[in-house]
Amino acid sequence: MFKILLAEDDKFNQSLVAKVTTDFGFDLDIAEDGQAAINKLIQNEYDLVLMDIEMPIMNGYETTTYIRSKMGAKSNIPIIVVSCKSDLSEAAKCMLLGANSYMSKPFNSNELLSEINTLFL
Repeated sequence: MFKILLAEDDKFNQSLVAKVTTDFGFDLDIAEDGQAAINKLIQNEYDLVLMDIEMPIMNGYETTTYIRSKMGAKSNIPIIVVSCKSDLSEAAKCMLLGANSYMSKPFNSNELLSEINTLFL
């Protein structure tokens, strides 16, 4: 089964992503901040990370940078940043930090599936 780690602190957004991923038959695990996401990545195997930017303890920029520079064999996991910031400079910044893709909130389920398919097909 395709396993996704969602790094997202907002409960409403967590439930939306959970609904979408469940509808597509994906397994979802949730981390409420960047440090929790890193801990889960160390302990578990995932196929993909969906990364929010604005989180407590460790934001999405810091978390993405940490994953890319310090996670060894897991440093290549695909990361899709999902953020409420929709300007191109924000997307460029995330891509420079190592994200594979960038999506603006709100998004629809077909957009998310398309992004996942782009990375894995």
